[in-house]
Amino acid sequence: MSCRPVSPQTLLGNAARSPMPWSHINMLGEYDFSDEKLHDSLGIPPLKSVA
Repeated sequence: MSCRPVSPQTLLGNAARSPMPWSHINMLGEYDFSDEKLHDSLGIPPLKSVA
């Protein structure tokens, strides 16, 4: 594996980017996908299988 040189413009562009596009992702919390938590409380039917 070789390392390519990185241009100063790329480094400045990466430093200026905001983490806001990832604000909807819970990085610190707990994910609970148990059957109890996955219960649909709004009455939305499940997607139909394409296969």
